[in-house]
Amino acid sequence: MTSFAVLVAAAVCSNAGAHNPVPCHAGHASCPSTFGMNSSGCCALNDPDAVCCQTVLIGPTGPIVPGNEGLKRSYCCPKGSGCSERGCTPLLAPLPSYCGPTQGNDCNVSYLCSSGPNTWATGKPAVVVIGDSVSCGWTPVLTAKIAATHTTVHSPGLMSDGGARSTSNFVNCADYLLQTATLQPLPLKKGDALLINFGLHDYNQGLAGVPEYTQEYADGLNKAQAIADKNGATIFIVGSTPAHNTASPADNPTVVGLNKAAASLAASKGLAFIDLYTPIMAKCGPVPWSDNGTAACALCAPRCRALGVHYSSAGYDFISDLIWKAVSQTMRW
Repeated sequence: MTSFAVLVAAAVCSNAGAHNPVPCHAGHASCPSTFGMNSSGCCALNDPDAVCCQTVLIGPTGPIVPGNEGLKRSYCCPKGSGCSERGCTPLLAPLPSYCGPTQGNDCNVSYLCSSGPNTWATGKPAVVVIGDSVSCGWTPVLTAKIAATHTTVHSPGLMSDGGARSTSNFVNCADYLLQTATLQPLPLKKGDALLINFGLHDYNQGLAGVPEYTQEYADGLNKAQAIADKNGATIFIVGSTPAHNTASPADNPTVVGLNKAAASLAASKGLAFIDLYTPIMAKCGPVPWSDNGTAACALCAPRCRALGVHYSSAGYDFISDLIWKAVSQTMRW
């Protein structure tokens, strides 16, 4: 449910942009997507006439990232809507935040669904990760560490932008995240691990958003469990990492609340919970973390402030070790 309130659209267009359409489910419009496979995504508003939008991202004084002039963010709106610098017009909610088909209390546009992973060879045990942009950082590191004995896969298949994003995206895009890029069932089998990680894209809702997060997570997990149980795979809920250098000091306490909700949900469903937050905080101390000096965090320095919620290669190495230790102890590979 990540807000883009700080962004301004320099140009908008409907059904625009060159792309090679990826397979979409019936009723889902294929839309141009900067961060999707083949620069394409699917609109989950369940209406083939939904409106596809792309906005060129700039900040208050210029490009969000110098050198990325012309970078486009893609989203879709209900039939009959227009595209604007604040999302769909007319606005369907007071705040310009992303959401799904239900158009919740804090949103007015829908993220596009990105394709799931390509099919993988099933000769080795597989570790399948559905997670946020931080998971996009540690998944390749984990892949390199266990390549000799395991296959590692990420969904969405293209590890870019926000990854699997928020819990609302988990629900709305489950038919893509839990299938391959060609809309086939994930080739899970007994002995495979399915790691599911949501939370960082929900922190901007504040603690008031925890009940909604919990319900959406439960809904998404129900869909994932049906698939895992059928194939004998084991699900892990991976906790969120700290909001270590965001704009608001309220963000990290919200992450704590979301992690408590996720751990409780895991316990209620008999699933393992992997706590990343506690060992990372133990290593780096209270947020925000420093870039230099005796208080610098070795997991992101000297770029902690610039990285926001992300990590350096040392940080992703640390996180991947935490995850592999937890998974290995449970799976007993």
